[in-house]
Amino acid sequence: MREFSAIVAEDVNYVRQLIRSYCVNSRIDLIAETGSGQEAILLIKQFEPDIIVLDIELEDMSGIAVAKQLRSELGYYPAIIFATGSTDPLNIMEAVNEIGAFYIVKPIQEERWNIAISKVRDWFEKQEAYNKQLAQSSQLIDIHTSRKSYPIAEETILLIEKESGRKHINVYLTSGDIIESNNTLNQIKKQTSDLMIESIRGFLVNIRHVAGYKRESSSLQTMLRRYTIFFNNSKLTAPLGRLQEKGFSDRLNLHKRGDSEELRSKKSV
Repeated sequence: MREFSAIVAEDVNYVRQLIRSYCVNSRIDLIAETGSGQEAILLIKQFEPDIIVLDIELEDMSGIAVAKQLRSELGYYPAIIFATGSTDPLNIMEAVNEIGAFYIVKPIQEERWNIAISKVRDWFEKQEAYNKQLAQSSQLIDIHTSRKSYPIAEETILLIEKESGRKHINVYLTSGDIIESNNTLNQIKKQTSDLMIESIRGFLVNIRHVAGYKRESSSLQTMLRRYTIFFNNSKLTAPLGRLQEKGFSDRLNLHKRGDSEELRSKKSV
């Protein structure tokens, strides 16, 4: 079994002692511990642990603020576990979905700890499998137009949209070009890899180019489109349905970790 490294940011001493003992039992190498969010950021950047354990409320800043800063500044994608006494669903949803994290509800018991660590190990295993798939995912999509048929590399596709009431689909490319295709969306889906995700009915999104997404304000018009997806180097957006959001979030976090691990390996060469 692989041994992981960890850094703990928790401002209550006896909780840190508990986590320290749980790390030993879980074969996790505890590199450092602190009660300060700012110090945690410095330690994590210095030692680059596999796992980060954060209290939601630290001495000087919130654990969520620490996690957001780390996600934007780190050159790799560690697993983050929040230790929280909060039962606020908004806090927990933000941690799990937006940041891509796990959580343990206080008081921290070893059984709860083991469940969280088991999920983290599964997450790393899925990431390894995903990276293998990503390395083999270069493929061509056969696009039909009114004049001709030609292959398009999947990597160059930003998103595909089936407009309501129209037969054709629009294929948006990273170059900014738009192809009006006679294909049906199902014909396209049969040719694509798992990196092309149906974000809502009528939309296929290339996870390679997704920068992130955010919640929309609720209204009668947006009940089925609760989130908006944003892309790197593009002003285009796409809707994300509430039923698709959890699976989309999981896939996006896997991909972000894959990208950061590739960058990390290149730096170490």
